[in-house]
Amino acid sequence: MPSMRAFELARVLGVDTVDLVERGEQLGIQVDNPSTSLDEHAIDLLRRSYQAELQARMAPPSANDRDPGLDVDAIDLAPGRGTGRGSPAPWTLPLISLGIAAVVLIVATTLKPASRAPDQLGEIDISVVIELGTFALVAGLVALSPMKTVSSRPLALLWVYVLLMGFTAVYAVSPELSLVGAAQLGVMALLAHAMAVRGPGRHHTAFFVGVVAFSAVLLASALLLPNNPNSTARLSTSLPALNAVDFATYLGLAVIVVAYAIRRHPLVFTIGRRWLAYALMAAFAFGMVASQSRVAIVATAAALILMWLVNGGSLTDPRVQLGVIAAGLVTVVFSSVLVAFFARGDPESLSGLNGRSNLWQEVWPLVEDSPLVGHGFLSGRDLIPELELEGGFSTDVAHNFALETLLNGGVIALAVFSALVVAVVYSLSRALRRLERGQPMYMDASLYLAVIVYLVIIGTTESQLAQNANHATGWLAMSVAWLGGFARLMPERESPKWARRRLLSARRQP
Repeated sequence: MPSMRAFELARVLGVDTVDLVERGEQLGIQVDNPSTSLDEHAIDLLRRSYQAELQARMAPPSANDRDPGLDVDAIDLAPGRGTGRGSPAPWTLPLISLGIAAVVLIVATTLKPASRAPDQLGEIDISVVIELGTFALVAGLVALSPMKTVSSRPLALLWVYVLLMGFTAVYAVSPELSLVGAAQLGVMALLAHAMAVRGPGRHHTAFFVGVVAFSAVLLASALLLPNNPNSTARLSTSLPALNAVDFATYLGLAVIVVAYAIRRHPLVFTIGRRWLAYALMAAFAFGMVASQSRVAIVATAAALILMWLVNGGSLTDPRVQLGVIAAGLVTVVFSSVLVAFFARGDPESLSGLNGRSNLWQEVWPLVEDSPLVGHGFLSGRDLIPELELEGGFSTDVAHNFALETLLNGGVIALAVFSALVVAVVYSLSRALRRLERGQPMYMDASLYLAVIVYLVIIGTTESQLAQNANHATGWLAMSVAWLGGFARLMPERESPKWARRRLLSARRQP
């Protein structure tokens, strides 16, 4: 073998030049710099050293070394079709049960007021019993899943926030109601922890599919059944506690997930068919516009643009330019309609989004009464005065997640919750930098990042992020679960390349 410079050998072996220089020093080979010429003996020593390391990493793990609870076979390691080692295992109930459970929790909290009037949301009836029973069943399912400590900053902050809300529930205006809400948050955190132990596998895909399916049911009910009487002239469902904005929020999430499905083709079964995905996206977008929720439309557009850019899209793409031209034409042709749409309501309160400024003025003195620790979790139900807003009444929420958090737990709770959201966004950004664009897990991370941005924008006028278990807190918990699973799958100290090889080796075990 002829002599070779250090940087040339590093290129052949596929390793970092600096690492090769350090490896040479450890083996007693004098490598002063990357341009140092290496003789045949030095090249052979370095090559054998790297081969031995690779064989050690690729060696089948023993029973003691295998990570308990991690569903290695249910994780997409490589994009594309096929049943090779990079493809996940077939769909089975154990691999998707936790994802289905997450959807069930969201559905239970959405449908719970269906049998009650808006002024009777605190009454105990059969729907409350069903909701609490659902959470108990999910808690039992989590108890059957393997649990262990997960080294993940977002997951730790989620637990801190849940425990803090449980503490504030003790001194809330209605402690019984607040403790139940805190317990619901605790069940969702337990579910997120169990999913983190299992890794970012099939249960997340099942959650995505379940969200789209439930949104389709909501859209069908809005089109076929009478609208919510509190949302006159705006497309909404017949559920008393699901107003037009909440309805639009569900549809916006569905639009984002379907856009993700188009990029991640194939997702699962027929939803991977692009024609069906485009039809679903058009239907959900129509419903969202018909609901007349301006913040949902803006948030959805921002999330789609972010996901497009993160996945390698460019603003100079011909399709983007065509869309801009089409949007410009629509703006010109329907300018009067668009102006009326975005400027509807009382002009004096327009800056406050149709009366919300009046509500915020009523809530702020309540925050000032107890700025440090707040009034207790979910105390807005008893403290916030009944004010009429366009499209319905606000009797128990501040219509802003920051104000709601301040009201619940004061500055301390807002600091913890803000740290949680920042940690999720930062960790997702780091995951995107570590993964290769086009990989399924890369697209999963981009979806969760887009959804978090979407929920924060929605949170400027709605309070779901600061309440008990619902679609907003559910998505936040699922993003934390994905990050916890990713941390177990690919630790920070390990490069994604070596992690993938290790996982493929583990996948070969019986």
